[in-house]
Amino acid sequence: MAKNIKDAKTPAGQVIYLGPSMQERDASGQTTFQIGYAATYKNGVPADVAARMEADADFKRLFVPVESAPKAMADLGKDTPLAAARAAVAKAYVARQKAGGKK
Repeated sequence: MAKNIKDAKTPAGQVIYLGPSMQERDASGQTTFQIGYAATYKNGVPADVAARMEADADFKRLFVPVESAPKAMADLGKDTPLAAARAAVAKAYVARQKAGGKK
């Protein structure tokens, strides 16, 4: 796994990912990106996660401070911006999988 980084573009403190679990592979079958529901990071995220956050605002929204996780988890079951972001990320992931797993 890539080294954790911390900069102005990544969340500070301890954050939890509340999006769908994803595992993407290239044509040779090698994993190119992987993240699981409730993955927790302290003081930065791995470089591949930071790059995905920079490229996808919905994906970035799915990282919340750990202390806000209970409310955020409840919000996933409601008509909220967080739930909409999760749905968009899941839809994009399924589309990438159908297209052969390419980013």
